[in-house]
Amino acid sequence: MNVYLKQVNQEWNDKAKILKSLDHDRLSKLFELYKLPGKLLVCGEYLRAGSLKDELLKAPISEEMARKYIRQVIEGLVYIHSKDIVHGDIRCM
Repeated sequence: MNVYLKQVNQEWNDKAKILKSLDHDRLSKLFELYKLPGKLLVCGEYLRAGSLKDELLKAPISEEMARKYIRQVIEGLVYIHSKDIVHGDIRCM
């Protein structure tokens, strides 16, 4: 499995516990939050296919693909809502 390591701000300190507990095909997995002097790093699942934003920048997508992506986003949202979590900033990464 491939992972990424990214520096984040202090706000992630609170989010990390919640994100680590989530497990769903439509969500990238957060494995760990590392606290270093003056830094916070997250280690998570690396998605080789790239982001939705990457896909949209390549070329326009068909209506069928748009429906597929929207359905996948909704599946992820339904899952996190079932855990009493509200996602505050849905966007293309």
